[in-house]
Amino acid sequence: MKLLSRASALAVGLVLLSAPATLAAQNWRSSSNPLVVYENGVAQGGAYGTFEADPTSNGAHVYNAGYLKDFKPTGNSIYHETNYSYAQCSGCPTTGGGQFQSTRWNGDYWRLFTPGATTILSDAWDYARGAITVCEDQQFSPDPCSTQIVTGYDYF
Repeated sequence: MKLLSRASALAVGLVLLSAPATLAAQNWRSSSNPLVVYENGVAQGGAYGTFEADPTSNGAHVYNAGYLKDFKPTGNSIYHETNYSYAQCSGCPTTGGGQFQSTRWNGDYWRLFTPGATTILSDAWDYARGAITVCEDQQFSPDPCSTQIVTGYDYF
């Protein structure tokens, strides 16, 4: 019986060791404390979400999925924007980056927008960072945006 238990424990251990690694996600804000865009002192919309890097055989996929809510749904749509950067370490200068904008949203309830594309980081980089804002899409003037929040972590 002990031999079977040890063999079972070894099999479970091997399965756990061979499972693909997924890094813990970095949550930014929440539905009760969203990142908010203001125009003339009036809240227009909010966002919160998850910044994550999943290791692959040749680096990592970095993405930001967020929930959006338009506080004034009869007006302009809102979106969240992420500027990615990456480096060889958390204190090193950045060596590259990219940008992603979510789909525009004009609803008065929280809706999840997953990224349409991910930024693929080379295995030469060890640190990923996302600078996130929520903005209101205005047709004939610059889009007002929230303050920027930054999240990031070592992924290898």
